[in-house]
Amino acid sequence: MKAMHALVHQQARWQHTREWDRMYRAYRIYSHSELQPFIERAIGMRLSSAWTLALAIAGGANRSDVISSRDDYRVIGVTTEEQKRFFRLVGAHRCRIKRRLESSRRIDAGWARSWNALEATPLVRLHTERPWEYLCPMPSLLLSRFSEGLFYDLVEGKESFGKSYGHAFESYVGEVLHAQFEAPTHKVTQERPYMVRKQQKHGVDWIVSDATGHMMLECKTRRMKLNAKILPESEDLQESLEDLADAVAQHYRNIRDAKQGLSHWVPDELPIYPVILTYEDWRIFSPHVVHRLHHLVDDRLKRLDLSELVQVAPFVVSSIADFEAAGQAISRIGIAKFFSVRVQTPYRHFSLKDVAAQSFPEIRITYKRLFPKSDEEMFGHLSHLFPLPGSVSTD
Repeated sequence: MKAMHALVHQQARWQHTREWDRMYRAYRIYSHSELQPFIERAIGMRLSSAWTLALAIAGGANRSDVISSRDDYRVIGVTTEEQKRFFRLVGAHRCRIKRRLESSRRIDAGWARSWNALEATPLVRLHTERPWEYLCPMPSLLLSRFSEGLFYDLVEGKESFGKSYGHAFESYVGEVLHAQFEAPTHKVTQERPYMVRKQQKHGVDWIVSDATGHMMLECKTRRMKLNAKILPESEDLQESLEDLADAVAQHYRNIRDAKQGLSHWVPDELPIYPVILTYEDWRIFSPHVVHRLHHLVDDRLKRLDLSELVQVAPFVVSSIADFEAAGQAISRIGIAKFFSVRVQTPYRHFSLKDVAAQSFPEIRITYKRLFPKSDEEMFGHLSHLFPLPGSVSTD
């Protein structure tokens, strides 16, 4: 059962990939004004150019064996300098990739799940004498190089990036919530800073309310360390879970302030459901991971005298990808009705969307695209060349 933790991190990413959703999510977040200086320094090109080249080259790799860096991409709005930077960023000679694979190999329990250097450089240059020719053995890795991997280019050696990235993610979550929970049946509010004993506090990030209850959300961009994903037991797993437990404890402190009327939110008698919303899916799945997280949270809440609060308002951990679909079900079913069922199980951190189908089969939920114009935002400048994907199912 412990091995399930590493197994789900290895395999789940290849199932129901919804790559288009991931690309748009990353595009929207990285388009935030606070992140523009980091983007310019890290990749030296416009986001639109990076996304366009990734899509064009990944598509070309499905039709041709060889990718040429000599092709003219100006027809799709990419400058020659941006093209050069792109291939330098995501391409590498096979010998360099081989050395990186050798340096990352391991002989412990995580040997089958060690990091693949192709995730950093998915374009492989085979011939020294023809440096313009590349192979793209896994086109999906070229797309995920930007939707998932760009984070590591931006965060490296830049301490101030974390705060700006957090603001960008929080802003995106607000857009998702407003798209899912519409007035007048729902109210979406962002907490404003408030003072407690001359100390400024920021409170919970977002509050969603309906006539039955309140969902209080805390947005977190921290990611689980690599060793924490590929080993069932490791110090990195412990440290990652401690980071998450700290976030949960902080969330409960903010909720206590809100319940005591110290924030701008006006308390009432309706139930509160705390949600920790992560950018990356932590896959809180294996029983020993669930148990350890709850133990760490309980230990922190006892020290803060908040144990009673977690009993009446159990927390849920969800990824933003899961929540983008689940929020539509919560909106249709009702906050209290949905979460009163969800929090009854110790495995309440599994997929939120599945709750609707399993526990409320009698309620028909029509899932729609949250951002119908996402195609135009990312690739509207290419519409004269080929039709955009159109409607993307969230099933």
